[in-house]
Amino acid sequence: MTIRLLQLDLARIEAVEHDQMQVDGIVAIENGLPPSFILEEAAAAMREGKDALWYGPFVFVETTLERIVGSGIFKGEPSDGWVEIGYGVASSCQGRGYATAAVLELVRFAFGQAGITAVYAETGVTNLASRRVVQKAGFLWTAERLCEDDGPVDCWVIEAPG
Repeated sequence: MTIRLLQLDLARIEAVEHDQMQVDGIVAIENGLPPSFILEEAAAAMREGKDALWYGPFVFVETTLERIVGSGIFKGEPSDGWVEIGYGVASSCQGRGYATAAVLELVRFAFGQAGITAVYAETGVTNLASRRVVQKAGFLWTAERLCEDDGPVDCWVIEAPG
């Protein structure tokens, strides 16, 4: 199984807002596309002139099925060489390795950008599946913090090789 990232620019976001089942003709498995609030925030950021590289969400395309199985995003521009990711996979695709493969692709993509030295992620302290995803992807636990929206979260980081 291989995951390919497809980043949504403003035109693709607008197209998804009109047809919430596909991107560029690639069909999404039930809730595989980014949630509407992510699409709205990304579109607003890009309309403000923010860099689509850091604000455009990605969809995760499973290349054998050629279906969208989930989505992810960088949560804004890098700071001091660090960038944060968020991700999700369609419920029917969970537990099959898609999330780990997608997170590895996001990390690879991030480290391919100039100046990125670390990728950061947060998981709910009780979200064991998401914890396993970041652990399998090579992230190391750094701390626990209280998030205003999500309650207690674990903080994870992976540093650029070399």
